[in-house]
Amino acid sequence: DIAVLLPQPYPGLDLNFTIYNKGLGRTSIHNIDSILLALMIVRLRFLPRFYGDCLSDLSSDAAAAFGRFNHVSLDAGFILKFVIANSLHMATVLSVIL
Repeated sequence: DIAVLLPQPYPGLDLNFTIYNKGLGRTSIHNIDSILLALMIVRLRFLPRFYGDCLSDLSSDAAAAFGRFNHVSLDAGFILKFVIANSLHMATVLSVIL
C-alpha cells in the first residue's frame, strides 16, 4: 500500500525521460511529472476499500438502532466523519488522495 501512495509530483524536480516510440518511428520526451501523475491515478483502488469500511461498520442493526435512539442521521457525512475519526489508515489514505 505504501508503494502506491509514494509517487507524487514534486516541485522543482525537472527530469525528462526519452522513450523510443516504435509506432511513430521517433523518440518522445516525457517529463517525470506526467509519469508520477499516471502512477497517482492507481490510488483509486483505495476507494472500494473505503466504501467497504463505511458499510461494514455502520450498516448493522445495532448502529441503526443507536442512531435512531440518539436522533442521529447516519448519512454520508456522518459516515465519513466516523471513518476518519476511528481509522488512522483511512485518514492517511484520504489525506494523500485528496
